[in-house]
Amino acid sequence: MSFNSFDNNYLSLSYYSAVHIRPIFLRRVGIFFACGLLAVAALYIIPSIDLSKLPAPPKWNCPLLARLKPLDKSPIQPTDSLELQTFLGKRAQPYTIHIYGDGRIERDTTIALTDFSMGCPLHATDNHLNIPASQALALLDKARDRGFCRLCGLYRSTNKAADGHLETITLNFHGKTHSVSDFSGNPPPLFAELVSSLSAYVSIPEYASSTHPSRERMIECVQYDKSQLEKLQRAHPQ
Repeated sequence: MSFNSFDNNYLSLSYYSAVHIRPIFLRRVGIFFACGLLAVAALYIIPSIDLSKLPAPPKWNCPLLARLKPLDKSPIQPTDSLELQTFLGKRAQPYTIHIYGDGRIERDTTIALTDFSMGCPLHATDNHLNIPASQALALLDKARDRGFCRLCGLYRSTNKAADGHLETITLNFHGKTHSVSDFSGNPPPLFAELVSSLSAYVSIPEYASSTHPSRERMIECVQYDKSQLEKLQRAHPQ
């Protein structure tokens, strides 16, 4: 290689470095510098934000790309079910109704929480009912075919003066479970329709009414509340 050829190659490399390498280097330095500024700003800004004062989203735990989520049209099985748990305000009687694909109904005047149950249970003889399997299948078909699995996990009210009205529907379908709770009073139409349909099968015996309970019923409920409190204390010992 001649001296002139070497010199020309050197000049070519120098030109390439000046035109290409230096802008790339400066761009990377700029990116790191910007990230550093953002990190410093975050250290000062984030601690000053009171997260409790930020408005909570009206929807929570929504399926990703819900409208594109495929619907499972598998046949309803006898063990598939819809469950409704509801608590209507502060002093209302909570209840749970569970309808299976074969028409069996399990119901109770309680709702199950994490470590205990709230309410006062029905007598064992009133826990079970049966409806025609065709009616149960129609309910499950509606939930399956109209996209219950596409609903968000929680709908809440943005009004701080909410009355404590809470309803939860759980669909158990082919071993998969999807629960939707409404605390807004204005849920999606499908949720409202299912609540209305499920509630139509709830017929609380007179003795379980929270309006005029008998003395015997009040004693039952006090004893049940005591048992649930003891259960809660065992789950969370001091």
